[in-house]
Amino acid sequence: MISTASSIRNFLNRVASSEPAPGGGSAAALSAALGAALAEKAGRVILRRPAVSAKARAQARGSLDRLARIRGRLEHLVKEDAESYRRLVQALRTGRGLAPARRSSTEIPREIVRLSKRARQEAKRLLPLAGAHLGADLKAARAFLAAGSSAAMEMVKVNRR
Repeated sequence: MISTASSIRNFLNRVASSEPAPGGGSAAALSAALGAALAEKAGRVILRRPAVSAKARAQARGSLDRLARIRGRLEHLVKEDAESYRRLVQALRTGRGLAPARRSSTEIPREIVRLSKRARQEAKRLLPLAGAHLGADLKAARAFLAAGSSAAMEMVKVNRR
């Protein structure tokens, strides 16, 4: 747990620094990844329940597979967004490579929005299979995903100018 706490602290310190990246886009991707992970956790708990029907089990497995892929991609986007934004800042400073840097700095947050939407749908599919406590985790997951999506849209707006 200490190495995880160190990694979290390190990332938060980098976000809090005066450096241009990581910034809002990376934070958006992390928020969405956290939401996807929380929904994944709920799906795993649902699968452990003996009273879950075969149909519900198949549905939960499908959601888990999709959530795992989404989360994995969002994890990569945390870093990709930071790199992309650094390229945009450099292009704005030098005037070289501005079009591709702008394109990348809007495509990545748009992908975060798309993935967040898909993960929210998966969390919603799992909700009827969850009880009250697990349902609260799924609602929290959807809130993290919505926050990530909303933050990413703000990055799209500002980076395309």
